[in-house]
Amino acid sequence: DAAQPCEFALQRTYPNPFNGQLRIDFSLEMAGKASLVVYDLSGRQVTEIANGSFTAGFHSVAWQADNLPSGMYALKLKSAGQTKTIKTILIR
Repeated sequence: DAAQPCEFALQRTYPNPFNGQLRIDFSLEMAGKASLVVYDLSGRQVTEIANGSFTAGFHSVAWQADNLPSGMYALKLKSAGQTKTIKTILIR
């Protein structure tokens, strides 16, 4: 519902654990620049899924995790000085 206020959040990853492609849902409480980055558990950046200007509200992006080994990965959303991190598991 467009009238519903949004909060800054990483709502959901689907499926989790995943094999190949992961859908990531997030929301922003205000329009502006946002980035969504994937890190391995040693803290190395694996890929940047999204980086640009987004409207306030709900968003969904897909991550195709080709050529990565099985394991746990951290997804970090950053926007307007806020950061949220969640973990997901890739199973081959």
